[in-house]
Amino acid sequence: MLKTLRYILCCHVVLVFLFSSCDGARMRQELNRIDSLNMARVNLDTITKMDEVVRYFDNYGTSNERMLAHYLHGRVAADRNDIPRALRYYRDAVACADTTESDCNYAKMSRIYGQMANLFHQQRAPRLELDAEQKAVYYAWKAKDTLAAISFYSHLTDPYDQLNMIDSAMYYSENARKMYLAIGRTDYAANLLAYISAQHIDQGFYEQGKKEMDEAEQYGSVFDQNGYILPGKEIYYYYKGAYYENIGKLDSAEYFYRKLQCSQSDDRQEGASHGLMSVYHRKGNVDSVRKYSLLYTQAVDSSWIRHSSDEIIRTQALYNYGQSEREAFEKTKEKLRYQKLSLCLILLMVVASYVGYVLYSKQKKRTKEQLTRINSRYVGILSQFEKTSGELSQLKQNIDVFREQKENENAALQRQLNDYISAGMLSNQWEKESKITNAPIIKEMHGLASRVVKPTSEQWVAFRKYAEHTMPTCVDFIKKNPLTYQERLICLLIRFQFIPSEQAALLGVSKQRITNLRAHINEVLFGQKGTSTLNENIMKI
Repeated sequence: MLKTLRYILCCHVVLVFLFSSCDGARMRQELNRIDSLNMARVNLDTITKMDEVVRYFDNYGTSNERMLAHYLHGRVAADRNDIPRALRYYRDAVACADTTESDCNYAKMSRIYGQMANLFHQQRAPRLELDAEQKAVYYAWKAKDTLAAISFYSHLTDPYDQLNMIDSAMYYSENARKMYLAIGRTDYAANLLAYISAQHIDQGFYEQGKKEMDEAEQYGSVFDQNGYILPGKEIYYYYKGAYYENIGKLDSAEYFYRKLQCSQSDDRQEGASHGLMSVYHRKGNVDSVRKYSLLYTQAVDSSWIRHSSDEIIRTQALYNYGQSEREAFEKTKEKLRYQKLSLCLILLMVVASYVGYVLYSKQKKRTKEQLTRINSRYVGILSQFEKTSGELSQLKQNIDVFREQKENENAALQRQLNDYISAGMLSNQWEKESKITNAPIIKEMHGLASRVVKPTSEQWVAFRKYAEHTMPTCVDFIKKNPLTYQERLICLLIRFQFIPSEQAALLGVSKQRITNLRAHINEVLFGQKGTSTLNENIMKI
């Protein structure tokens, strides 16, 4: 029984694959294209096909393909500044991962959690950022991606700094620096010195801070080859200015604060104005202190207004994400309940499997014998009808008695056949249909049904090709409607005058299953309930 079920499932999968192979190639090409754009750091806000791609791989993709599709969906949302949606798609992506599989893409999982951490950092949600960053580190180590693992580990500095846990932030920065040095990446190690040196200067360790700043400038990526500071690194000027101010070199401090003042960022302007105000306070220049006090106040006000607006957006985004998290948690709980119930049902099924198998075998044997009798009788009547139809068509002589005898015999057989297929066709219609149903493949299928033997895949292919050749209008009509592959085969079998018991034998299902499928077909195609009008409706196509 299990072997038969596996065989049927495999046949179904193969047929579905044949129908969807063209879409599969196109969708995989589109997924790879978007992934390449993402890896090239191209903005994805103009991508329009991600919903279609995600739907396809949710139905037909592997766990890694589903994860990649949802991840790229999140990248598109992030590039459109839709943070709550991006976070939801990232969460959906990691939910697609199957960590029990040997080919699970842990590297991609670490990147997804890294992107989540980055969004939480933008939203100034350090605790959520910390959780996501820790998972990014974990999966990067699982993927044996040492460089990525150390990089994510170093990012743990940011949430601890936002939480004002400076000791923890320094701990992760210094440990990450040691890890980089252990694998020979002095450039990456030097980049971490900017934060470390700033903390040492703030704590009064000026010489150590200066030494670390020099090393950052020499080995890190603070300045470009021409000596210009890299975009986003301007805050380094504040660290240098603070260092020179604290050791009493006020002119040098002023020089770096003024370089920081060239930045257009409100945060940078705030730092520059505060630094210059402090320098001129130390110099005793009251007018300049007044001037930069006013500039500092303006920068703080501007920053406060911007942060207030950002805070509203951040609060809304975090609320939306929290709502999604709660919904996901409830769905997970419901899924666990269903899993427990399923486990109990499986245990009950194992206990009753032997009894069920014995009963099933007996019932199957009785059903097969019944189908054999019905189908053999039907095939005999059909064969006899075809014989008399041939004889009737060949009669050219005006022998009234013989013709009337054959017509009466033919009419009686027609009535019997109409009783089997419920089509209600007239004599001239049966003569036309007999030419179509007299084909070798149709006779072969009737023979299989009479023996209760399922056709091979090659026989099904020959049957469908014959249907497409002889009845293209009917085949096109069936394909345009939302029917399953099995329901489409039933429609074709009805059109070629196979009765329900034959349909059950050829498809390897019960007569009750055939009845249910026929009722569903009649409702979908013709809007009529029940099965009594289905044969007549299909024969009219």
